[in-house]
Amino acid sequence: MLANLENYFGWFVQRGRDLFRWLAFALTTPVVFYSGWPLLAGLARELRARRPGMDTLAGGSILLAYGASTIETLRGGPQVWFMRRPPTH
Repeated sequence: MLANLENYFGWFVQRGRDLFRWLAFALTTPVVFYSGWPLLAGLARELRARRPGMDTLAGGSILLAYGASTIETLRGGPQVWFMRRPPTH
């Protein structure tokens, strides 16, 4: 909830957005690489064997979303996928 605070209140326009993106990056990194390790190890194993499976799809999706969000955070781009954004009405 803390990481999504900037989505709910309009006070944090640019500075808050960047602050919470870096906070989301810091909170997401250990989750991706520690909790996601079984999927990432399975992805590496399947790629080495050249036999794609479910870990290829799941681990690849995790790394793709994490990598794209990291690049957008570094660039200050318009969208990141570290956190779920509430729908805009």
